[in-house]
Amino acid sequence: MYPLTYAGGVPMLEQAQVDVPRSEAGRGAMELRCTLRNRNRTCFLTMVGDIDLDASDELLRVRDALGTRPGPLRVDLTGVTFMDLTGVHFLTDLRERGRADGTSLVLVGVPSGPARLLRLLGLTDFHVERPPAGVVNG
Repeated sequence: MYPLTYAGGVPMLEQAQVDVPRSEAGRGAMELRCTLRNRNRTCFLTMVGDIDLDASDELLRVRDALGTRPGPLRVDLTGVTFMDLTGVHFLTDLRERGRADGTSLVLVGVPSGPARLLRLLGLTDFHVERPPAGVVNG
């Protein structure tokens, strides 16, 4: 597990949803849907769709919406259909921002494609859990 810190003192939202529209000229990408929930001092971020360059502005908004928080962050990637280096940067940024704060980052249900990308890049130090059968994160 790695601690997380969020700069700027932005209060965490109880729940936020960010939808990323895709251009029709794209490769048929699936829009990214992110949902943040806070329960019992734990933040749950569920991501569904493609985490790619088209989603970078929205990923920054999600990161900022997390704000400074005292508890762990669980990122459910079960519904992620594609991830490029934008997603890798997003996840490593969450990890790095928290090292000084003492909160933890847990990746839940990492699909095979993103898991392979993280392995190829040598990023094998994330705390990863499999989701319980039939249970949605959070």
